Amino acid sequence: MRTIEFVGGRDNWQSGLLKARHFSVDLIPNEFDVRASLPVHERVLRPLLQLATSCYAYELSKRWTDPKKGGSVFIKEGRRYRVDLSQEVIRGHEYFWNSGRDARGNIIILADDVTPEQLRPILRFCYSPIFFTVTQLKRNETTAAIRACLEHGQQGAVALSLGSIERLEVFAPPDRLVELFEAATEECEVHPFHFHLFMEQPASQWPRWMRDAVDEARAADGFEPPETQDEPPQIAMPKRYPKAAHDKAIAAMLIKPNRAEAIQWLNDEPAQRRAVGHQPTREDSLRAVQHLYNLGARNVTAVEIREESGAQRAEFLVVLLPNDPKQREELFRWINRTEEKLGIPPTPDWGQPQVLVVI
Repeated sequence: MRTIEFVGGRDNWQSGLLKARHFSVDLIPNEFDVRASLPVHERVLRPLLQLATSCYAYELSKRWTDPKKGGSVFIKEGRRYRVDLSQEVIRGHEYFWNSGRDARGNIIILADDVTPEQLRPILRFCYSPIFFTVTQLKRNETTAAIRACLEHGQQGAVALSLGSIERLEVFAPPDRLVELFEAATEECEVHPFHFHLFMEQPASQWPRWMRDAVDEARAADGFEPPETQDEPPQIAMPKRYPKAAHDKAIAAMLIKPNRAEAIQWLNDEPAQRRAVGHQPTREDSLRAVQHLYNLGARNVTAVEIREESGAQRAEFLVVLLPNDPKQREELFRWINRTEEKLGIPPTPDWGQPQVLVVI
């Protein structure tokens, strides 16, 4: 989960966007097979390459440039490689595009200009437009690629950066950048996890899609702002966490294969290091999950299980809630108290059958 840092004033998101000099959209909301052909290739990548005048790979590993392994589409130009757009560069090269920056370097796509009308059909397959500092951007993109994109934007053109196939960074001249970001806020879907991130920001800094979602939730709560007040009222948070985002997140994770009943998963493979969320060890994780069961949870599922350096960690838990009001109250009290220590806003009980938990 990314930490989003807005830049700029509380009352003017445009000034923050212009200081950031770029914005980001997510391309893939779930896990994927790095060797597979993905919908994003034809829905997003190919249309972008059709708009491009050139495409370059920075810090490209030699494994990709071997002509016998499809490397003939890369032409060395100084310290970077130009992707030969006169050839087929997607089909047969899915592994290249799907690999992360560490495995294949940083890709940038350059265009003379891209209008909102040209980008809108592509943005409909993207998620959650946001902007944050260039310093944070360097954690995912190479310095040379960022510099090239910024310079291209300063010359009045549009540049796109792919540190990975999961996220697209958009650079453009100031006026065009604002237009493209507004198009993104209107066309992109909302990734459910970004609600947690934006809840921690001042409400005046939320992007439009977040404001709209919270307005809908607030209206469902019957919230009415005061008619008069000496100072401008703070935007009140809704009593309910946006339900559609919560339910969508859980549904998406429960249909994926990297999930398991938490205690059974933690007890399997005793020789392998396993843990849940922010818990340091298997034993800590087992105690936390067992406590959820003791409080009345009907089932606890470990989701978003990932493997790294021989160890496995589940990022979240999905807790199937009991019907008993007292048990639900105890569960929500413990869950919210635990998540509060991690800086996560509380999730109220609106009668949902299950809840997404970070521990």
